[in-house]
Amino acid sequence: MQVLEDLAEGRHAFSKVLNGAKRPIIVVGSGALQREDGATVLQLTQRIAQNARVAANVGHDWRVLNVLHRVASQVAALDLGYKAGIEAIRANPPKVLFLLGADEGVISREDLPKDCFVIYQGKFNSSCFIMQMENLILL
Repeated sequence: MQVLEDLAEGRHAFSKVLNGAKRPIIVVGSGALQREDGATVLQLTQRIAQNARVAANVGHDWRVLNVLHRVASQVAALDLGYKAGIEAIRANPPKVLFLLGADEGVISREDLPKDCFVIYQGKFNSSCFIMQMENLILL
């Protein structure tokens, strides 16, 4: 935490390098924000990012602070317009459902149209959930 505080205050040796960047980027892992002191980590990285933004004179269209999510594919799916949850599937019944490692048993065959072709790709799940639902299994 001390390093983040020093960077936020401009006392760290790397502060000069960061503040000299033309297009600064700070990437923080989502795991760091989920720690007990995650709120403090976020607050300090926001200050560091704002200082870098001001020093570089970049507009608000440039993302200085970025969060790297553990399950980036889910974030990308949301960016593409996919909706999470069973209700979204029921509201827009798919003809093909591709489950990439999604074997938690959250959705059942009854939640899908009868003609929906279900593809599962991932590891074998001993609960046999996948065996009861998929038309094609890729392990």
